[in-house]
Amino acid sequence: LKAGYSFMIGHPGKKLLFMGQDIGQYREWSEEREVDWYLLEDERHGHLQAFVRELLMMYRKYPSLYANDCRFEGFQWINADDADRSIFSFVRWSPTGKDHLLFVVNFTPIARPDYCVGVPLLKTYNLILDSHAPKFGGSHKVPASYKAVDGECDRQPQRIAYDLPPYGVAVFKF
Repeated sequence: LKAGYSFMIGHPGKKLLFMGQDIGQYREWSEEREVDWYLLEDERHGHLQAFVRELLMMYRKYPSLYANDCRFEGFQWINADDADRSIFSFVRWSPTGKDHLLFVVNFTPIARPDYCVGVPLLKTYNLILDSHAPKFGGSHKVPASYKAVDGECDRQPQRIAYDLPPYGVAVFKF
């Protein structure tokens, strides 16, 4: 679920989060009953709620996620062709020229240690969201920043390497 939610928030277009989706409700919402709030007694649902809350705060904080939604210069695929490993990466470009975001999303149950992803600029990439962080129920502890190095990857002139967990999502600010 976290990979899907992250992809949805990061991908261009307006967002729709319907009642109960933020807690991982199993059944379809109905106006005849309230949201299944009892699910929050299970810590997995609480971790999902915390993750969705973090995504929504990110959406409000970073104009790169909404300002250029309908303009081609607001989005760039880094790698949409990794069908063998089912990993997507893309950049959301900010109209302010700062706080651009790089999304790396693993849609498989396989960990990818030291996963190389191409990056467009020779900068430091600060990890601002890790789906497997302890606050979201994971145990993933990784460095907070990654310095890009020269060397082609994903048709980009530079790259960074990151330990991508199964069904993991990483969002970097640069």
